[in-house]
Amino acid sequence: DHYYAPQYSCATGESEFIALTSLVPRSGICSMNTYLDNAFPQTLFTLFNQKNYVSTSYHNYTDKFYDRTTMHQLFGSEHFYNREELDIPILKGWPSDVNLMDEAFAIFEQREPYFSFIITSSTHFPYDEDSTLGNRYLDEINAVHPDIPMNIKRYISKAMEVDKAMARLLELLETSGQLEDTVLMLFGDHFPLKTERQDLLDYSNPMGDRNIGYDINRLPMILYHSETKGEVISKTMSSFDILPTVANLFDLDYDPRLAFGVDIFDENQKALVMYPSLTWNNDIGFYNVYKHQFNPYDTNNRLSDEEVKQINETVKIYAEISYQILKRDYFSQREVLR
Repeated sequence: DHYYAPQYSCATGESEFIALTSLVPRSGICSMNTYLDNAFPQTLFTLFNQKNYVSTSYHNYTDKFYDRTTMHQLFGSEHFYNREELDIPILKGWPSDVNLMDEAFAIFEQREPYFSFIITSSTHFPYDEDSTLGNRYLDEINAVHPDIPMNIKRYISKAMEVDKAMARLLELLETSGQLEDTVLMLFGDHFPLKTERQDLLDYSNPMGDRNIGYDINRLPMILYHSETKGEVISKTMSSFDILPTVANLFDLDYDPRLAFGVDIFDENQKALVMYPSLTWNNDIGFYNVYKHQFNPYDTNNRLSDEEVKQINETVKIYAEISYQILKRDYFSQREVLR
């Protein structure tokens, strides 16, 4: 319940890039469209491939915003399927993720063991105009929340479609007999864009007070297995930590020196959420680079000035090293030298 998705230059693309590589993007650059000739030897795709999983990826829209077809191949996906290859009905506005689950499952269910990366779209803005999904469940919403703003109702309607998509995926897994042997990880890529901040604060109570620090970037994260007892984990985590966490859970052969996140289940490591401005937050509080000020969540649990200084230096170093890795295509050179 303390998962963060820091917003870099192209929100969805960079969240995807961070989750799959655990690298730090550069502010002002859209990594998913810039580094199309780079080598990426350590991604979630390549790590699962080394364990003889079949890695594929799916999205129910085109490559209009990001060249995923090229980038996912560089990342190690055997194939990226978008709307042009999937039978996705065209709707007014964004397409249904229920259709996406049907289409994706029909492909990857036959390729066990598999790692499937599925990029949903039903909750995509705009919320201030009519759309098929934005209007689909308005009668149900009006029966419960008649007085909330229409843009919030439309967002909820779109979110209900994602809920139904997840129900459909679970149904498909159970019917095929694969549910007990499948792990699902769900995470948000960014808060609802093009939405007034006050609306986010007023109508996202399940996430707590999102006006504290950088909690506007707190999003849902669910790690699910049908035979595992549920629990809430409140340790700070971000999209940077997805690769190391998944790699250790599945005993994948990854090099932690090439990742800028940590395994959140490792009690000896503390996650650090980094933002493009070099601000950051962790379990103890948040740092505002513009005010040069660290604010603890609990005044009885603070960081010393020296500890804050060390973290600031770490954030700067991480950002610069990752930028040089990407700018100079370091991993290609590394392979040549090897």
